[in-house]
Amino acid sequence: MADDGGFRAGHDHSNCKAELALKVIQGRWKLLILRELVDGIQRFSDLQRALNGVSQKVLTAQLRDLEADGVVHRTIHPEVPPRVEYALTDLGNELLPVLNSLHAWGERQADFNSASRYGTKLALRAPQIGQAQSSGIAPKGVPGAMPESGSPWAGWSPRRARS
Repeated sequence: MADDGGFRAGHDHSNCKAELALKVIQGRWKLLILRELVDGIQRFSDLQRALNGVSQKVLTAQLRDLEADGVVHRTIHPEVPPRVEYALTDLGNELLPVLNSLHAWGERQADFNSASRYGTKLALRAPQIGQAQSSGIAPKGVPGAMPESGSPWAGWSPRRARS
């Protein structure tokens, strides 16, 4: 598989694959629906019960969107009354690591927001010498070191951060 560069600035914004991916999971209930389907097949009524507050109309629309995007498979059993079950497709299962990463990022963001309420926001943001590489925020070309002058981190110090 050829490397297309991934998620970067300067690419054709009219054809952004990250935006396409976000459109698939965009919606008030879609992430919650996917979370319920992680454990396996769910009936419509089970989903409606698990997603407290969602109307039948909205749940149906969101499930149909996910089905149209190839993330969810709907099975209608020819019974009276009809039994409808939903499950993740292979494409839907491929989305799970992305959602797990998004969840982990959300946990870090919650910690960051919580710390900011106690005046330690900048301490969490600023890399310490030797930690920049492991945190993934090291400046280009200088793994594990503080940034050079001219970068957004130039001149940063703990004393300045508290003012």
